[in-house]
Amino acid sequence: MWLVAQFVLSFAANAPGLGGHRVALPRRATAPVALADGDPPRQYAEVLRLLRSAATSERWPPTSTARARVLHGCGTTGLAGGATFTLANPKTLRKGRPPRANAAFPELAAAVFALEAAVAPKGRRPSTQCAVSCNATYVPHASPQTLDGAPTLLVGLGDYRGGAVAVEGEASTSHSVLYTPLSFDASQRAHWTLPFEGELFTLSWFTPAAAFGPAALELRAAQLAGEADPPIRYRPRSTDANVLCELLGDRSAYAGPPPGDPRWAADLDFSTRGHVVLDVGAQIGVFSRQALDSGAVRVIAVEPEPSNAALCRENLGLDPEDPVAGSLRGAAEGAGPAAVARAPPRVQVLEVALAPGEPRTEELVLGKARSDGVANTWRHALAGSSHYSAQGAETIPVRTRPFFGEAGMLCDDVSFVKLDCEGCELELLRSFSPGDWRGVRRLVFEWSFTKERRMAVFCSVVRRLEAEGFAVHYEGRGQWESLDEWPWKMDAVVFAARR
Repeated sequence: MWLVAQFVLSFAANAPGLGGHRVALPRRATAPVALADGDPPRQYAEVLRLLRSAATSERWPPTSTARARVLHGCGTTGLAGGATFTLANPKTLRKGRPPRANAAFPELAAAVFALEAAVAPKGRRPSTQCAVSCNATYVPHASPQTLDGAPTLLVGLGDYRGGAVAVEGEASTSHSVLYTPLSFDASQRAHWTLPFEGELFTLSWFTPAAAFGPAALELRAAQLAGEADPPIRYRPRSTDANVLCELLGDRSAYAGPPPGDPRWAADLDFSTRGHVVLDVGAQIGVFSRQALDSGAVRVIAVEPEPSNAALCRENLGLDPEDPVAGSLRGAAEGAGPAAVARAPPRVQVLEVALAPGEPRTEELVLGKARSDGVANTWRHALAGSSHYSAQGAETIPVRTRPFFGEAGMLCDDVSFVKLDCEGCELELLRSFSPGDWRGVRRLVFEWSFTKERRMAVFCSVVRRLEAEGFAVHYEGRGQWESLDEWPWKMDAVVFAARR
């Protein structure tokens, strides 16, 4: 079995001298332990004094759930993985009650943004927010979008060794930020903290982008669909817009681990070039189209909902009214009719659902429209896996096929599988037998934590995939395993690869 390289952060909490001195906040916080006495640069001295005072107070706010997800240790048990909160710039606050952190530490808030003005690159606009962290070890992650794509400014304070910041695409380069501000696009480039010992504070100044509401999402989806060649057909005022933005935006949801992530071998990429791709849960065919454009040898798209399947066929250059059509697009130019007839179609769309057992007819529960009137076109699932109760929800009959086995959808020549079928993947991933994955070398799937929150179940599937020779990666690798149940509201994308 090929094992993924040990993630450098995963041992940070256990190896002697490497995790830093954890600050259990907000419960009876204790002071971070400095390695040695030393005076910080003059412009940092007052902020460091106020940070140390805040870390020993009883007022440090709890870490947000979004931030805890990318902290080593998750910040879920006494914030053992470090502690962090966000301050707002007092000069940009509107009248009224200040944010909780500003109310708790008004002197710190003023000093932090005065420090930004003193150390920021010339011409930088003052930020509206600053993330304040104490002994926090971040796993590889990208930050939320900033206003106009403005770079984040990050600096470290305190007495510590190590703790450099690594940035995506710079696997051999890390940045020491101790009293040395680093400016970079944190929303487009994953970044993380290297192991440290001692007392580590970090300040990260940024201005968040305006909330990306439904109107902005529609505009972005229309732009992305129109830029495709040929343009992608979709339904306005539907969750088709979400699919377009998730897959055609700056980083596709299925693009694989960020380059430079130390938990992942650099040569195990998730390009579909040269692969035979099985796209389960193809929806309107955006990923299938991406796979073809990226050089996939062949694509088999599986989508049970009729209107989705029709759009999928159209977007893949097939007859939208022919549910058994295949395309010969990409056949060698000049090939004779006999050779073309023998060649398998480069793309197929199969209007079926996947379910263990013999082929049969089952009920597909259709997604309910959102409260704002947006049509829900991606929450369709078999009755046993649906987010919704069958009672009161619209259902239609669909044919099913098994995924594994001689009669299954997964055939010998498939080497890349994308599995996102609204919870059905849970049963499929728990039901395979040794050898069932055949020639698959790349597997990407969404694990529906919102349906199965027990981490023991998730970890058992990961171990079974590893027993089949896969290296498995997910955002919280090395930290989520300690959780009993999934504490967040979103699902997670999992990547698995073998040579």
